[in-house]
Amino acid sequence: MTICRPFERDAIYRQDLLALSWRAFEVLNPGARWLNNWHIEKITDRLTAVVEGRCKRLIINLPPRTLKSHLASVVLPAFLLAKDPTSKIICLSYSQDLASKHASDCRRLIESPFYRNLNPHVRLTKSTESELETDKGGFRKATSVGGTITGRGGSLIIVDDSLNAADAYSKTKRQAVNDWYFSSLTSRLDNPNTDAIVVIMQRLHEDDLAGRLIEQGGWEILTLPAIAPSDISISLPNGRSYQWKKDEVLHEEHACRAHLDAQRAQMGGSIFNAQYLQAPLPETGNMLKRHWLQFRDTLPARQVGDQIIQSWDTASKASSSSDYSVCLTFQIHNKNEYNLIDVFREQLEFPDLVKQVITLAQKLAANAVLIEDHASGTSLIQTVRRTGLQCCSPRTTGHGHELP
Repeated sequence: MTICRPFERDAIYRQDLLALSWRAFEVLNPGARWLNNWHIEKITDRLTAVVEGRCKRLIINLPPRTLKSHLASVVLPAFLLAKDPTSKIICLSYSQDLASKHASDCRRLIESPFYRNLNPHVRLTKSTESELETDKGGFRKATSVGGTITGRGGSLIIVDDSLNAADAYSKTKRQAVNDWYFSSLTSRLDNPNTDAIVVIMQRLHEDDLAGRLIEQGGWEILTLPAIAPSDISISLPNGRSYQWKKDEVLHEEHACRAHLDAQRAQMGGSIFNAQYLQAPLPETGNMLKRHWLQFRDTLPARQVGDQIIQSWDTASKASSSSDYSVCLTFQIHNKNEYNLIDVFREQLEFPDLVKQVITLAQKLAANAVLIEDHASGTSLIQTVRRTGLQCCSPRTTGHGHELP
């Protein structure tokens, strides 16, 4: 084991963004454990390329809770201001609250005894919720996407999560972010030929900001999904590499496969593909398309070989604020023609829900009843089976549930 003397250790912190990120994590999160991984080394390597002027346009796409904000919005500005206190840095996030949180963490780091002892030449003359300014004229300005930055220019712009996940399927809000970036933000660079922009985010939609910029071209792109889609060789500093095997998770110690599978089940395949796998599906790719649907004036006659399948999505309890329990009844003909012949929708307490499942199955002579196996559905399956009714959970695929 190599033990560095204090001046050697401090020199490493000043020169190595990865080392500083680790130490800053300890400063900002006392008692928390730093879980190092190759992906952190890869991210800090590419951010270092930005600091050194070797990369002018960088997009990093990776899942939530993978230290992206700590590395890009907190430590990177502090690292750059230590190297050059005249640096002008603009940091943006989808909301002012989030931008202010990142700014607060950066301020706490720069004002910490550790950082002050490490970089005594960095002296702040302004320290507010949204802006830090050095006595050399450098600054870190924080604002929200769409916020006012008129009259301010920067040598580095960091866009950290430009869109709230809740707004991913709002075309209006996506368009507002994209329009703001192209019409306002890019003009804030002091020298577009030499200054840099970093966009770091989880993918949310095909047409999110990262999607637009990738389509535009001219960007270095680092994509790190939660699960490797194929065998990938990841280049690391000093001529090293990491051989990332297909289906291997990004950071086992932080988010294991069981956790990721639970996330997929909870949020659904479409959202998981975007936020965790960095591969958003086309907006219609996981949904029914209107031209697939046809309408009948009368119910089709039941023919020999037809099956009646009922699919339930149940709420946990009945109240004015609870979801409805819903049952769709399909008549399936020749295994490829699905006729929706009945829709039941009501708020029911559990005993009444059990009675309704049995009554509706008997009334429509269901061949099978499908109930989602979670929350109230788990108990419902067990209770209904005791009556002799054929009841099961739908088969789960990567994109949701399908009929047997």
